[in-house]
Amino acid sequence: MAGTIMTGLFDHDGRLVGVMVKCQYADNAKIKSVGGYRWAPYAKGWRYDLDARALGRLIELFPDAQVSTSVQQWLEAHPPMAEQPQAPEPGEMELTSALAPKLFEYQKAGVRFLVKSRRALLADDMGLGKTVQVIAACEELHASRVLVLCPNAVKDVWSKEVVKWAPDRVATVLRGSNRAAKLKVLEEFSEGYLVVNYEAARERRENGGLLAELLAMDWGVVVVDEAHNVKNRKAQQTQGIRKLALRAECAYLLTGTPIMNRIDDLWSPLNMLYPKQYGSFWAFAKKHTWVTQGPFGWQIDGRPRAPEALRRELAPIMLRREKQEVFPDMPPKMYQKLWVDLEGEQLRVYKEIEELAMAQVTEDMLVITPGVLARLTRCRQVAISPGLIGGESTGAKLDALLGVLHGTEKKVIVFSQFAQAIKLVSRILTEEGIPHLTMTGDTPDADRAGAVERFQTDPGIQVILMTTQLGGVGLTLTAASVVVFLDKMWTPAQNEQAVDRTRPHLQKESVQVIEILARDTVDEMAEEVLEGKASIIEAVVARKRKVGGIDKL
Repeated sequence: MAGTIMTGLFDHDGRLVGVMVKCQYADNAKIKSVGGYRWAPYAKGWRYDLDARALGRLIELFPDAQVSTSVQQWLEAHPPMAEQPQAPEPGEMELTSALAPKLFEYQKAGVRFLVKSRRALLADDMGLGKTVQVIAACEELHASRVLVLCPNAVKDVWSKEVVKWAPDRVATVLRGSNRAAKLKVLEEFSEGYLVVNYEAARERRENGGLLAELLAMDWGVVVVDEAHNVKNRKAQQTQGIRKLALRAECAYLLTGTPIMNRIDDLWSPLNMLYPKQYGSFWAFAKKHTWVTQGPFGWQIDGRPRAPEALRRELAPIMLRREKQEVFPDMPPKMYQKLWVDLEGEQLRVYKEIEELAMAQVTEDMLVITPGVLARLTRCRQVAISPGLIGGESTGAKLDALLGVLHGTEKKVIVFSQFAQAIKLVSRILTEEGIPHLTMTGDTPDADRAGAVERFQTDPGIQVILMTTQLGGVGLTLTAASVVVFLDKMWTPAQNEQAVDRTRPHLQKESVQVIEILARDTVDEMAEEVLEGKASIIEAVVARKRKVGGIDKL
């Protein structure tokens, strides 16, 4: 084969969806230096998605390549953008949209950052209005079409926020499982905000994927909400979202928790924004944390190698403000660890399972002995009550919880990661005559909204029981001033997100956080793991420390 050939790939409807590159064998190294390729054995060539940066780089590497007309036309319509993140220029940029006068000053600063950066990670603390800032930035940019990718549970939140802050724009939410109906919505969509759940970014149609159809549309801005969910670089969903983010001139990723567990969590969102600077995961990991050769391959420590250097590197890309930085008069969170002792049958069952579970576990929870993680989970369940695994519906933590509820007249949120625990506590509260509401992952979205509204407004409802996972899906529970954890997630950010459902910036009352922990159990190990992970997060993105049980700057 003479020279390099670049031809278009089309779907069954005749739309350009990718590019096939065929080159000399000796030039394969050049192809691999660009990244984003897939070897297509049936065509004996390299397949690329429609990525202006990658295709532009290929043109630079192969200036004499034969490029088909369809590919040339697409490149002319989608010129490659600057690869390096640029810090916003100093000075005030005048905001001209109708929304601008309604914003706080810190939100206006956020909008200026987004508009000037064009591709950025907005990592403000929960409750500071990331959604409205992004909507305002889109309006300042006069973006005709905005694609919002978000968890299913917050699609309606986005729709309502667009209607509230940009009433002249249309917010279209893609719903349901009928593929034909969703394709019809896409065909009819002309301008405004299109809100879709993450699953739409999948390539496989049988999994709800609409990736090819979304890639074929022009987007002024692509927004990825709750962007910490796209940290798994190998997931099909993450790869699809990346392709969509690279298709737009402007891409905004939103998350209140940019680092969930470890420094390498940052790579995937950074790669979506600036794939040339952050093209190699392992280069990023080796630069910013410790990577060593272990018995099972390369192992990543996850702690920051040079936190200050990483903060400086992130400054042009990531904007992070915390509530007590923006609102210094906001009352602090008060933390209390309430330790209990297991006794009797609960202690006997726990020790029996613990002996099997503690065979061999590494400190970052990579299980070596098969079945250990499942036994650890059972330990955590029994530490709440043997009733979670079919035993007696009693337990020291449940007794402590009842003591807390009987000892306050304030509204309380009770969290557990286990839906079985929520159901068990609900039965006990019913027997005790304590009015309450419950929400788990099985609760339909419409019922969740109704439960939140009732908890917020009905003085007769003192308690709401929730799975901790729901604490990160856009719920507002400001009526509560006491939060109780029966158990905690392994990720500090998930626990903090749950607490922050009670704390928008207008909250004037201090929130008391009570963590019920069982002494001499897996709870102690969990506390050590959480403290280690929290230190990683604080080193890079957090400004506050817990002093004397109280959050202080």
